[in-house]
Amino acid sequence: MPALTPGRLLSGVRILDLTHFLAGPYCTMLLADLGAEVVKVERPTTGDPARARGPFGRSETGKQIATGFLGPNRNKRSLTLNLKAAEAGAIMQRLVPHFDVVVENMSAGTLNRLGFGYEFIRKVNPRAVLVSISGYGQPGTSPYADLPAFGPIAEALSGFTARTGGRSGKPMFTGIPLADTLTGAYAAFATLAALIGARSSGVGCHVDVSQYDCLVSQMERLLLFWETQHLELPPGSERNWLPTGVVEALDGYVMYAAVSEEYFQTLARLVGAEEVLADPRLHTPRDREEHLTDLFSPRVESWANGRTRAEIVATLRSAGIPVAPVHGIRDVYEDDNLRARSMFIEIDHEAEGRASYVGNPVKVNGVMRAREESAPPMGRDTEAILREVAGATESEIGAWRESGAI
Repeated sequence: MPALTPGRLLSGVRILDLTHFLAGPYCTMLLADLGAEVVKVERPTTGDPARARGPFGRSETGKQIATGFLGPNRNKRSLTLNLKAAEAGAIMQRLVPHFDVVVENMSAGTLNRLGFGYEFIRKVNPRAVLVSISGYGQPGTSPYADLPAFGPIAEALSGFTARTGGRSGKPMFTGIPLADTLTGAYAAFATLAALIGARSSGVGCHVDVSQYDCLVSQMERLLLFWETQHLELPPGSERNWLPTGVVEALDGYVMYAAVSEEYFQTLARLVGAEEVLADPRLHTPRDREEHLTDLFSPRVESWANGRTRAEIVATLRSAGIPVAPVHGIRDVYEDDNLRARSMFIEIDHEAEGRASYVGNPVKVNGVMRAREESAPPMGRDTEAILREVAGATESEIGAWRESGAI
């Protein structure tokens, strides 16, 4: 039997993808990369709005391409279907029984209003899992369910925005689609857990994943400081009982993390601050959380003053202390470790030409690359899927196309 590779882990799992923009497509992309058969459903003629969103690049043929769409929708098949059409009910009744999972990230409650919510899915396929991704949660569970939600709004509510901008700067959006990609990753994890449960019990379920919840889950330590001490730490700060921090070099910044007692003692000796180790204000973990930053961080900063990033990193690494330069985007793109682990890949797109993608972080049995099929042109697989999966005849497909249902 051949060894498992990343692109074969989910072989045999079939997912109906009713998602758009980023959070939902990112979830199903992760699963498609690992071998699931993902059928992306898009509205005829208009498709996923992300098809027209940047960043835009140019293929080797010079054609402008929406790389922001291509990455999250690779390794998928494309089916066009108007869920508002009169014929949509009959088509969905014939499709859903053949899928293990349905994933959607419409506005909360929309799938129910269209008539294809969990009650419909459970009726036509009791073993199927429905995964709903939303801003705040599904109706009946969230007072905010009816509010529009996008990544920057979820960041603001969750406390992320309040952590940016520094102690004196204006809070700002992080500038990365964290709410979407983090939520997509949580949703992929939840999908697999629900799928295992459904296969062992024979009964599916409705999984509800919200951006707001996912971001707040990452604020755990800060929320616990408030819960236990009514302490709201200022942006850019943290309370640790072992030293971590950022120092400024001549050509940028460096992060150090002396996160063990041995590292702490080594770093203190290296920067000439051995007396800090004996300071009575640092005897207990609670004392250290209160005083360590003020007592020790300035000593590391003073030692780093006048040195380059490379000098600081080399010195601390030679002492065994965890340290890294603070990378900008160009640094990340040129990083040898990421290149070695195939985190930047190129795929030939049948219509757009060769395009760059960010790779999948999951590696299996030493294999660095997952599936690598380009995102499909809109509607490319519609007729094939309706024939193969739904058992539709040529006359049915023709009638559906004529009516605008597909």
